[in-house]
Amino acid sequence: MTFVQWLAGAVSLGLLLGAVVAGGRALRRRLLPDVTGAPAALVTWTAGLSSAVAATQLLGVVGLFRRPVIDVVCAAVLIASARARRRRPAPPPRRPARRRPLDLPTVAVTVAVIAVAGLWVSRAVHALRWGVVGPDSLDYELPLALSYMQTHRIGPLHLVTPGSPTAYYPQGEIVEHALGMVLLRRDLLSPLVTLADLALALLAATVAGARFGAARRALLAACVVAALPIVVATNAGAAKDDIATAAWVAASLACLVHAVPRIAGGVVDRRWIVPAGLCMGMAVDVKLTALPAAVAAALALVLVLGRRERAQAVRFVAAMLPVGAFWYVRDLVVVGSPAPSVALGPLPHARFTLVDLEGRSLARALRTTPRDLGDHYVPLLGRVVTTVWPVLAVIVVGGAVLAAADLVRRRRPATALLGAVALVALLGFLVTPVTAGPVGDPSIAVSNTRYATPALLVAVLAAVVVTARNRVASAVLVAGLSALLLAEVFGRWRLTPPDPIGTRWLICAAVVAALAIDVAVLRRAARAFGPVAGPRRLAAVVLAVIVVSAGYPLVRHLARDRYAAGAHERNAWRVLAPTHGLRVAVVGGAQKYPLAGVRLANRVDEIGVRTPHGGFERPTTCTEVATALQRGHYDLLYVELAGDAHLTPADLDGLTTGTALARDGADALYRVRGDVDPGSC
Repeated sequence: MTFVQWLAGAVSLGLLLGAVVAGGRALRRRLLPDVTGAPAALVTWTAGLSSAVAATQLLGVVGLFRRPVIDVVCAAVLIASARARRRRPAPPPRRPARRRPLDLPTVAVTVAVIAVAGLWVSRAVHALRWGVVGPDSLDYELPLALSYMQTHRIGPLHLVTPGSPTAYYPQGEIVEHALGMVLLRRDLLSPLVTLADLALALLAATVAGARFGAARRALLAACVVAALPIVVATNAGAAKDDIATAAWVAASLACLVHAVPRIAGGVVDRRWIVPAGLCMGMAVDVKLTALPAAVAAALALVLVLGRRERAQAVRFVAAMLPVGAFWYVRDLVVVGSPAPSVALGPLPHARFTLVDLEGRSLARALRTTPRDLGDHYVPLLGRVVTTVWPVLAVIVVGGAVLAAADLVRRRRPATALLGAVALVALLGFLVTPVTAGPVGDPSIAVSNTRYATPALLVAVLAAVVVTARNRVASAVLVAGLSALLLAEVFGRWRLTPPDPIGTRWLICAAVVAALAIDVAVLRRAARAFGPVAGPRRLAAVVLAVIVVSAGYPLVRHLARDRYAAGAHERNAWRVLAPTHGLRVAVVGGAQKYPLAGVRLANRVDEIGVRTPHGGFERPTTCTEVATALQRGHYDLLYVELAGDAHLTPADLDGLTTGTALARDGADALYRVRGDVDPGSC
């Protein structure tokens, strides 16, 4: 990457961020002009980002997912926003906000936030240096984003994992990763996307709790969920979408609790309905597991609102559709079903080998093999959740049930809404496929407890709301949450890559030092540059200079040997890292993304055989492999677990030049013959 290319990418990234903020601010001022503080920041960011994702998906449909087009659209948004701002009358001067003195709860929650952020930042830094971690990220999430970047199209079906329905999943989070690849021509933004999701989750929890006078307790509760070992291990530094789903669901509910009255008979603030719908639309655009929460939120609105206001549930669903319906409509058009991997009555239903082998839900396992769960699943909860996981279970279940009980009493509509969504989301997790895994093998089930992240976040928020008015109950809840967080941060669970405990103590020391710095010092320094250059403009200029000047050598250093140490296909990566424009076919590969090379310019496909109703399975014969190679005009073939494809050495000699370009144990990279003939197998 040359300096000019880096500068162009940095400018494009700045235009995108500016357009997101400007567009979100315009929508927020139109919908909620008098809202300030954290709620205003939440609406601005969520409205801008959801609009950006929706616009990106539409550009991809027509084949315009290109950096110049994105730059033009962002510049147009910025120009339109600037003109609208000039025509708008100047707002009245705001009274300076009173500074709250630092008290012990504020300091404690601040330390908790920074400690949790440290767990995530350490893994993000590792991913920036050595590449994105996580088998799912390297198997289908980043390969899908790579295909959108290379083809400039979003929407056409790209089957990436034989035996799995991953290509049919909602991919809103993957679009964000693809957007970073298009702008910088690298995946350097991918580890930072999950950090933004974490920040959104914490902000949404704070805004939701502030509605009930429990902002700090809600923030502490969100920290507990974000610091769960399974959430950190699978999402931080990876391209996973569990924390993103939880963040968008929490943001939607934060808007809804501001719309719904806290006490029965109160006034409904209709202005919050559309932002809530946009956030929930993004949640279902990111992951299927958000659907139970979305349905529960819509039905709960019907139940808690009066007859005259029940039309707001329709507005809520209508606001979800522009963003949330995209992938479901795509699947309906391509296959004939909005969820091809799920049996939906007479609609087409594809069979996938991995789903058939691992697709048991926890509800089914509890009904058929409860002893297997007790012997294998429950003992591992202490490692992936926390050693004091029963405390979390009591808080989650108790909060959801007690809050949902207000649906019957009809005294606190906002609390009832949170409880209903939490309860339905927890039940939805129990019936989610692949949450129990095969009998006798708890590894998959334990890993997939991350699917419960949205339900856990909503449930702990419900517990905070239920106990908000009772000092004793609130104190007990805070003690339980604090014990959970201490067990998570300082527990003996292991991460890959490891996170040394010294880093956590360093984080706590940094928080104490940061609290000792008076914000007024920074403000006085900003005023020294003149009345025009306020603190925000000064910060923007300084940040831009740092990014442009120091970013280029850092990017070159990071891009030089990323994935060299962590890639499963290490030797093959060394061969393909400097290449571009090659078409690489993979047989049996689970972590194929690094084969795209440093410049992400190689086309990498795991070949397979299509089955009825949109199914996709691994090839089982040499003829099937040869047919796929001939159809795709591939240059190279990476064979992993050749026995699974029933490829003998003689078959490989007929398909390739015979000499391996690189070997990784039993796996090897070959050059494909130019005259591949399926009949020669």
